Amino acid sequence: MSGEDQTRSSQERRNRERVSADKLPKGMQQFSLDFGGGEVYTGQTIDASLSSISFRVEVPANRIREHIVTLVSADKKIKMTQELVYIKPVEATLSRISFMLDSDNTPAHYRRQVSRALSR
Repeated sequence: MSGEDQTRSSQERRNRERVSADKLPKGMQQFSLDFGGGEVYTGQTIDASLSSISFRVEVPANRIREHIVTLVSADKKIKMTQELVYIKPVEATLSRISFMLDSDNTPAHYRRQVSRALSR
């Protein structure tokens, strides 16, 4: 398989395993991200899977210092502490932030909602 075919195959698999924010319940389309020390930001969900979730956050990437973050859904039905694994500046004051979810700390409600959205 050529490098281009592998890239396409990986992208197709990722698309099958992830669900865009508009397919999630309203309460999961926005999360409060608490980095500790009074640093709390609102994250707009980009997409989610059973093993990760990504957000757009209005904060410069270089302001983020802590990598253990408490995430609370807008509807307060989901609260979990996860490790930040990816942060990329999108604009001067906008970042893309992703979390790889630790299955021991991922609530069953989150897994149920993402599974339902994936099956639609």
